[in-house]
Amino acid sequence: MWPFKYHRHSYVEVNREFLSSRAWIPYRRPGGSLRSDSMGLSVAPYQTYRIPLHAPYSTGAELAYVQEALQAGQWASGPFVQRLERLLAEKTGFIDAVTVSSGTDALTLALMLSGVRPGTEVVVPALTFAATANAVCQAGAWPVIIDVEDRFWQMDQAKLTSFLQRGRWQRRERKLVNPDTKRVISAVLSVDLMGHLANEGNLGYFAERYHLPYIEDRAESLGSKHISPFLGLSSRAACWSFNGNKVVASPGGGAIGAKAAFLEQVRVLRDQGKDPRDQGGHQLVGGNYRMSNVAAGIALGQLEALDDILERKRKVAERYATVFTGVDGVEPMGCAPWCQPNWWLYTVLVPKGMMQAALSAFADKGIEVRRMFRPLNQLKAFAACPAYSIEVAPIIYERALSLPSGAGLKPEEQEEVADVLKKALNT
Repeated sequence: MWPFKYHRHSYVEVNREFLSSRAWIPYRRPGGSLRSDSMGLSVAPYQTYRIPLHAPYSTGAELAYVQEALQAGQWASGPFVQRLERLLAEKTGFIDAVTVSSGTDALTLALMLSGVRPGTEVVVPALTFAATANAVCQAGAWPVIIDVEDRFWQMDQAKLTSFLQRGRWQRRERKLVNPDTKRVISAVLSVDLMGHLANEGNLGYFAERYHLPYIEDRAESLGSKHISPFLGLSSRAACWSFNGNKVVASPGGGAIGAKAAFLEQVRVLRDQGKDPRDQGGHQLVGGNYRMSNVAAGIALGQLEALDDILERKRKVAERYATVFTGVDGVEPMGCAPWCQPNWWLYTVLVPKGMMQAALSAFADKGIEVRRMFRPLNQLKAFAACPAYSIEVAPIIYERALSLPSGAGLKPEEQEEVADVLKKALNT
C-alpha cells in the first residue's frame, strides 16, 4: 500500500515550482523547429522525416492480429497478452514474463516489489533516458547517479564498487547507508545503453555482495545476448519496453521477466490489486498497469519476427562500420567481446565542437538523428540527487550522435546518411 500513497504526494511537491513556472513548455523557433539544446533534437519532434531514426519494421502479422482483436471485441484484454508473455519468456530465457502498460511502469513495479522503500536510494547510471530515474522517483526513492565507463558507455563497475565500499553497513538491520545523505541504499538499477549489455555480470555480483537487489533496465536491449561463459549472478528482475521506437515496437507496453513468485505479485498490482483467490476481492492498493490486447497483438507480431529483425539490424551496423572505416573523427560506439548487441541505435562520436554542424546538416536533409541522452545529473528534474565522479558521461554526451538504425533501413539510405555526416565534418 505504501508506494502509491507516497509517490503521488512527493511527485507533486517536488515538481510544483517547475510546473507552475511553465518552463516545461518547449521553445520553438518561428519555423516550428525545436531549439536543439533543449532536448538534443535537430528538428521538431512531430516532423515527418524522409529517413526516420528508428521506424517500426512491420512484418504483416501485426495488422492481422489487430483486426482479429477488434473484430472479437477483445480490445482491453485478450489472448494476445498471454501469447506475448509466453513468447517473451521463451525468447529471453526466463521461466515467465508479465506485460504491463509501459517500460517505466515495469521498472517502478520491479523496484517496489524488490523492497525499494520511500526515502531510500537506488543506484543508476548517468547515461540513460530520464524514464529510468523517473521510475525510481515514482517508487518514492532517490536516484543516486554513478558515472559510465569510456569503452562501452555502461555503468562504471569500479566507481560503483567504490561508492558501495564507502557505505556504512548496519549489521543488525542488514542495510547499507550512504554516509553523505544518511539514506539507505536499497537497489542497483543497471541500463543496457543503446542495446549493449550493461556488463559481463559483475554489476549484479557487487550488488549481491552488499545484499542489494539488482534490477536490469533492458528497454533498449531486447534480443541482445551474452556470449561469455561467465554471466554473473542473475538479476531480481529484467524490464523491457515496447515503445514505438524499440526493436520490438507497439503503441505502448512493457514487460518484466523474473521468478514466478515475483511475477504473481506483479500481476496483482497491475490489475488494481485484485486477489486471484477471491473473485472481486482487493487486498492490496494496486493500479491499472495492464497492456491492452490490441497493443500486445502488435508487439506479438514483431516478437515473432525478432530473429529476422535482429539480422537486419546487424547488417545495418555492419554497413555503417564499413562506410565509416578510416573516416577521421568518427568513432563508433565500442562493442565488448562478450556481448552480441541488438544494435538498437547505431551511435558514433563526432569531433568535439562539431555536434551542431552535424545536427543542422541532417535537419536540412530531413534525416532524423538524435544526440545521446543528457547525463541525469545535468537535468533539472534530478538536480537534487546525489551524483558521484561524473567525468566520462558529459564527454560522451557532447560527442555522441545516434544515426538512423531501423531494420527496414535501405543501403542507399545509409550511404546518404554517411555522406551527410562526412560533408558536415568536412572529411
